[in-house]
Amino acid sequence: MPQMSSSPKFETFMGLQALRFIAALLVVSAHATEMVAERLMGLGAGHFWPNGTAGVDIFFVISGFVMAVSAGSMTAKANAAREFLVRRIIRVVPMYWIATTLKIAMVLALPALALHTQLRPGHILSSYLFIPARNGEGEILPVLTVGWTLCFEMFFYALVALALFVRKNPLVLCGLAFGTLALIGSALPPDAPAILSFTRAIILEFIFGMLIAQYLPKVRMKPWLAALVLVIGVVAILTLDNHGRWRPFFWGIPAALIVGSVIQLEGVLGKCIPKWMIKQGDASYALYLFHPFLVPLVGVALAKLHLKGAFVPSLGVALCLVLSPIMAVIIHTMLERPLTDFLRKRSKSAPVALPAESRA
Repeated sequence: MPQMSSSPKFETFMGLQALRFIAALLVVSAHATEMVAERLMGLGAGHFWPNGTAGVDIFFVISGFVMAVSAGSMTAKANAAREFLVRRIIRVVPMYWIATTLKIAMVLALPALALHTQLRPGHILSSYLFIPARNGEGEILPVLTVGWTLCFEMFFYALVALALFVRKNPLVLCGLAFGTLALIGSALPPDAPAILSFTRAIILEFIFGMLIAQYLPKVRMKPWLAALVLVIGVVAILTLDNHGRWRPFFWGIPAALIVGSVIQLEGVLGKCIPKWMIKQGDASYALYLFHPFLVPLVGVALAKLHLKGAFVPSLGVALCLVLSPIMAVIIHTMLERPLTDFLRKRSKSAPVALPAESRA
């Protein structure tokens, strides 16, 4: 089986760690602005800063890159597919199930904090199993709404594992599968069955990351050129609209430019990124999963204080952006890291991960 190209300098990605934190913070900003609009400004649902959700596109490209590097390092192992799946399940599933269970408990105990969640047995089960399903409002979202991205992640992991099992290049198998699915999805009506959400073109962003892993080691960009590409990607992702089905081109390609340039600049960024930002990158999964619990709490608290003035919405967003990372580090330190380490030790098939993968 052809092995993914790799390079010794790609074994540690401090730049990607910082980028994970930034991507998660972008998602927090989107939800914080939505909370402010709905709870503090009375604008109703649907008003938010949409470009903040482009953090998801950055995550998908990073995931494609890291999974390609990880799979490439395992191709010679007889039980590579099993090891890969066990590793990914340990990393992703327990914390997601904990967050989902907490969301269900919160809805039952404090329904005022969850304005758009209706609990139904079938929907709850599909949420735990990473199966796309429509919620009570007709949207294809799990109980923990940010979990929609994890449905795509788990689907991606399954295909990579399949490639390892049949000893095929993951880039080729995933590229053919995702390209075909995206083509099918372009012809589907908006009201297609929920399970067909796997045909959304956003899945192509995993391939962008895999392509970076395959071909970037062959490219040596001057730091100034990589920095210019980074600026172009950042400006594009912060200013362009996602254009619905064309999202991979309007946000996915800029996300790929950002990820690729950050990797190219690793020699520079690795020396100047502060340690606190690396720690925030370690906690980015906890930040992504648990900020939806803190954001509405900030809104409820500010509403009860009856503060007046144009500064209140900005204060709400600022509090979310400051408090969410603090909460995430606490959860990562006290729960996520100990739990993950424990499960890895209990699993005979979970070898020591690459530095980048251990934080993916």
